[in-house]
Amino acid sequence: MTEHEFDLSRRSVLGALGAIGAASAGAGLGTSALFSDEETFEDNRLVAGELDLKMDWEEHYSFPQIYGEGFGDPTVGLDIRDTPADGYRAFPPGLDEEQEPFFYVNEGDVPEYMRKTSIEAFPDTNNDGTANLFDLVGFPGRPGIGESEPCEVLADVGGESDGLGAYADLESETIGRTQNADTYADGAEDPVLPLINIGDVKPGDFGEITFSLHLCDNDGYVWMNADNVAADENGVMEPESSEEVEGDVVELLDEIQVAAWYDNNCNNLVDIEPGEVDVMAVADTSGSIDTAEKQNRLIEAANAFVETLPTDGSVQTGLVTFGGGTVTITDQLGPVTQFLDGNGNGEVGNRLTSFGGNTPMAGALEAAEAELNSSAARPGADKIILLVTDGGPNYAENATYTVSTSDASVNLGPYPGGRTSPGATINQEEIDETITIAQGIESSGIDILTAGVLTDTEAEAENVEGPDNLNAILRQIAGAVEDYYNTEFGPDLVTVAQLIAAQITAGDEVFLRGSLREALTELQNGDGVPLDGGLETAFDELADPETDADRQPFDASATYCVGFSWWLPHAVSNGVQSDSVMFDLGFYTEQARNNDGSGQPA
Repeated sequence: MTEHEFDLSRRSVLGALGAIGAASAGAGLGTSALFSDEETFEDNRLVAGELDLKMDWEEHYSFPQIYGEGFGDPTVGLDIRDTPADGYRAFPPGLDEEQEPFFYVNEGDVPEYMRKTSIEAFPDTNNDGTANLFDLVGFPGRPGIGESEPCEVLADVGGESDGLGAYADLESETIGRTQNADTYADGAEDPVLPLINIGDVKPGDFGEITFSLHLCDNDGYVWMNADNVAADENGVMEPESSEEVEGDVVELLDEIQVAAWYDNNCNNLVDIEPGEVDVMAVADTSGSIDTAEKQNRLIEAANAFVETLPTDGSVQTGLVTFGGGTVTITDQLGPVTQFLDGNGNGEVGNRLTSFGGNTPMAGALEAAEAELNSSAARPGADKIILLVTDGGPNYAENATYTVSTSDASVNLGPYPGGRTSPGATINQEEIDETITIAQGIESSGIDILTAGVLTDTEAEAENVEGPDNLNAILRQIAGAVEDYYNTEFGPDLVTVAQLIAAQITAGDEVFLRGSLREALTELQNGDGVPLDGGLETAFDELADPETDADRQPFDASATYCVGFSWWLPHAVSNGVQSDSVMFDLGFYTEQARNNDGSGQPA
């Protein structure tokens, strides 16, 4: 394929993080496709829909030994130091308490440092090394892809003929991974490079990749695994095996250290100790929640949410309701216990007693923002808005609202995007205005999570509140794919409420640490390392049986992230410089219903 021209870099030798994944239902795409969807479990189709697992990822690389040799130094202009201090984050991610960090980055500069060190991603619509799945799922009707769901977009990415090594621009039907010398060997018989390809590595090098996992339609148990392992010591290959071998041993496998973790907020970093959190729940009480069953489901989920939050003072929460032309701060920021009775049972239903009318979402978001910026909010606490709704924004033209924050009465609006006579559907002006307001809130440092509570009924194409369109709107309001939860009025609503509570308050969990050899041994054992979808459970991924009662499946309503990092400590001699190792990482899933998590029989 000599028509491809790339700027060959030292990174193509030091490490190329690409991808291979495994999903349980679908046609195999071939070895060069990187995803290998296996259709081997007939019983995985016992319920309506399909069991499928889609992935996207972003990878970062630090190679300080060649800064100044024609490569941009990502540390230039950033506050980076060699010794620890308050407000600085240790790198590389995944170190334990006894391992010495390579350097420390000021927390305010971490996003820019991560941007500068991002070298490969999937999908990558502009070939700049950063992931932008969000660009493909923002709104339906986008040129080329034209789908609004990750499960739909990622199913089409790459194509069976070109595999996921194919890169094209946004208007192409085959958006692939970043195409450069890290991912593509121009002229080779099989030009697509593997996930991790490390050679000529120097002490102080490290890399990191975070996968986003999207289960489509059905909950599933998930395993992380490795395949296609090849290690080389100065031209002598060590067999692809986790067993001990005699003779030449590739020392790099024992010197490189690795970590794998549940990346709770999908930030490519490890946050073991969660900080303080101030969260305002924003609950839709409009007329579309028109049956006692729907209302009771919403109340049940709200109670489950507050019952799952910790009551040790690390979390403050409040409540905004919106519907019927009104926006109300029913509860200002305060301890979680304000929503609990003496036995720890939720009492949110006392606030959700009236449903009807339109959906003034824009005003509700700004009401929550006002309270999160009041004196009740704590300096340094993470600020989060959780929006729960079954519809899109719908309100009167130039509507205004008055709410009482912890400090004062605040006037909100007017909102010119509304209609003179609001109807049952929503218009583009309401959508645009609400999204613009949400983007402004997020740019101020407040995260927005959205939970779309949808029915199974497919809407007519011209109905902007159809499920696909509503998903797209709420995802835009959230501002990130992983910040949107798609559920329905049913038992899953409670599960999702508990999941959100756990995700916004729990720290990341490192489930695998050790040498690269030790990690590959675990990842190649059986189906791989069994992962736990329950952040609050005590499942030990390496010691407990796969069917342990504490192991929970992954919920199809949410996006999960798993991080993997590797690094070569400074204390290692340059004797490993001639060693190299390459391997693929992947994931396997099986349907949770009618299965116990035991995986594929040997």
